[in-house]
Amino acid sequence: MEVFLVILIAGHLAGVIGMMLAIPAYTVLRGFAREFFYQFRVVKHLTKRMDNLSLQT
Repeated sequence: MEVFLVILIAGHLAGVIGMMLAIPAYTVLRGFAREFFYQFRVVKHLTKRMDNLSLQT
C-alpha cells in the first residue's frame, strides 16, 4: 500500500520522472529516518520491516 501511494503522489507532483524516482527516493528517506529519527512512533511503524532485511548473508 505504501509503495502504491508513493508512486501515485510522485506521479501527480512530478509526472513520469517522479514515478521512476519515487521508490529509490522513498527507500533512502526511510533509511535516513530509521537512523536519525527512530524514537518517533511513526518512524518505528514505517521502518519495522527494515530490521528483517538488514544484511542477512
